[in-house]
Amino acid sequence: MRVVLVHPHIFAGGAEKAVVYLSQNLRRMGHVVSVATLSKDFSKIPFASRDIDYITPEVEVLPSNDGTLASTVSMAAREAKAMRELLTDAWIKFDVCVAGNFPAYWSTSYLSSHMPVVWLCSEVLGPYGVTKDTYERSPVFRALFKAAVVIDKRVVKKGVHEIVACSDFLGAMVKERYRRNAHVAYTGVDYDYFNEGIDKAKAKKKFDLDKSYVLLHVGFMVKRKNQILSIRAVKRLLREMPDLKLVLVGGGPLETVLKEEVNRLGLDDHVIFMGSVDEETLRALYYACDINLYPTEDQTFGLVPFEAIVCGRVSVISGCAGAARLLKDVDAAVIVNPAVEEIVAAVRRIRREQVDVEGMVKRGKRFVGGCLTWDAYSKVVAGILEKARIHFLAVNH
Repeated sequence: MRVVLVHPHIFAGGAEKAVVYLSQNLRRMGHVVSVATLSKDFSKIPFASRDIDYITPEVEVLPSNDGTLASTVSMAAREAKAMRELLTDAWIKFDVCVAGNFPAYWSTSYLSSHMPVVWLCSEVLGPYGVTKDTYERSPVFRALFKAAVVIDKRVVKKGVHEIVACSDFLGAMVKERYRRNAHVAYTGVDYDYFNEGIDKAKAKKKFDLDKSYVLLHVGFMVKRKNQILSIRAVKRLLREMPDLKLVLVGGGPLETVLKEEVNRLGLDDHVIFMGSVDEETLRALYYACDINLYPTEDQTFGLVPFEAIVCGRVSVISGCAGAARLLKDVDAAVIVNPAVEEIVAAVRRIRREQVDVEGMVKRGKRFVGGCLTWDAYSKVVAGILEKARIHFLAVNH
């Protein structure tokens, strides 16, 4: 097959890792693969990302959205137009199109008469991240979003042949929104990389955390990632755990608000803002922590808890996250509601060894190593693409 993957931007994110590893593995299978994207940041994405044929604009179109109505609409229109222009001459070289995050599958819908378009879905269209607050407070934004959903349904109906969802949770959302069944392919973890076996004491010393009990929270700093809950949980726990430190990894529009909250609660000596980090630093931080916190909401899947458990660290995870369903099935995480008191109770239980952490890690690693590899993910997706291509040829020729 000759496959073009279209994704708005390549940076340190779960959906972006899926594009990177899928591209690399499809090439290993003998397929011709290119990734069309508007910008790429090699500094913090997996090493695998560099060894890919990219189709990019002469001048990168960088993401810029402050969450306002004007900014959100402007960015979506600008990105959709730029991605379509990227493929104006290039599409003829391919026979399958894989579209990633919005607005990629909008910008590629016109190709559906020329080749199968498969949507690599990591979330259905919705007010996420910086736009969620605007959606909640602006009647105009809500009205526009309802109109966008109507258009979105039409685009998916006419311009997308197959949908690949990253979890059963997301598959159900796709069914509810579009009245279509999605293929489910769980995104993977680079098991060998994260299972490096780094010494915990050395990892802690690397970050000057050797005298601390460490909580780690990894994620883009927007409301739904709930870093605010982790910060407030630290305040509640400090009286009984004076050696406690919370490490926050990631950047984003909520960073200033979170720092103000840390200062307000007098936690400057107990909360560390690491910013965005590269994959090697992230791995070391997993090994340096004692507990990984993942109290996110509106998360269709989430790779962080799986990466952490391969590093031997159990997660306190929100039951709202798609990843929680799999981890619950194999009893490999502490599942909570995204609330301060539940995070506090879970940390206490783990610290007091009232949780079988060793058993959870063992079960989790076995599950990830057997079911959540990028190789397994890529084979499932490759099969879907091949069937879509054969069906398209049969119907159109």
